[in-house]
Amino acid sequence: MGILFVLIFWAGFGAVVAIVGGIVAGRLASRLTRGTGESRKRLVGQAALFPLYCVLWAALVFIFQATINAVYFHRDIGIGDSSRCTFPNGYAL
Repeated sequence: MGILFVLIFWAGFGAVVAIVGGIVAGRLASRLTRGTGESRKRLVGQAALFPLYCVLWAALVFIFQATINAVYFHRDIGIGDSSRCTFPNGYAL
């Protein structure tokens, strides 16, 4: 059950960082592109969503590495209460 708390904590932290980063990036893009053409709204929207895309990309990379470590290498995914890492000749860490 410890791993669930860690995942919930990091999901919440990532959401807060993405929201704050989106607000900052959107306002910065809005100020830097004053007086430009009609594509300004699109640019500001993309700048505001970019931090969310970064957090989602990090989550997908984590899921990918966790799946590879657990299924193919039989190792711990790197978070939680326990750690499991096997070595050749029956040794473990």
